[in-house]
Amino acid sequence: MTARQRLGRYVVLLDFDYTLVDASVCLFAGLHAGLAAIGVSPPEPAALKRLIGIPLRDQFAMLAPSSSAVYHVFETAYLRARDAHEVDGIVAIKGAAVALRSLTTAHMTTAIISTAARGRIERALERLCLAAYITDGVVAGSHDKASALRTARARFDGLGELVYVADRPDDAEAAATAGTGFIGVCTGAFGPAEFPPRTRTVPSIASVPAALGLG
Repeated sequence: MTARQRLGRYVVLLDFDYTLVDASVCLFAGLHAGLAAIGVSPPEPAALKRLIGIPLRDQFAMLAPSSSAVYHVFETAYLRARDAHEVDGIVAIKGAAVALRSLTTAHMTTAIISTAARGRIERALERLCLAAYITDGVVAGSHDKASALRTARARFDGLGELVYVADRPDDAEAAATAGTGFIGVCTGAFGPAEFPPRTRTVPSIASVPAALGLG
């Protein structure tokens, strides 16, 4: 079945970390290892959590602003530890599978737009039995989400209203820049009050189908 045969009211574009999955164990292990490799002490977990969802180089710049010359040392250690914890360190957000099934049953197009690495996303989707509910692929490594969302608007033109579902206030800003709808989920580091004014927020991905008018 092609994308144009799956005509629905919405095209639901989904973030990955803290939207569909909690990869804290995996990603925090990577950040701790990367920082240890360059002799920098990590901040508290709450501070690390607020960095998940922005590109790794930007995370590094915020965690070790005076260490740019050793980014490759940090990255190598980060990737080694992240990969070692990938299987046991990524779990689905509660209700994710049911929510995705509701969207696809309603013939809505679904795709992922994330800063995360494609391989990690695709392996996790398969392992967590979520891959079948992502009907139109993964756009990974999206350092500029506004540009990725504008590309999605062109790709899915005519299939329905585009809505980006994500956990970060800057994701809401990217959606506004790209001219797409947005629903904020509060399963990451940010609560409703931290999103831009008048942003529609829900507790988790489990509430997204109802927010889109599904029973």
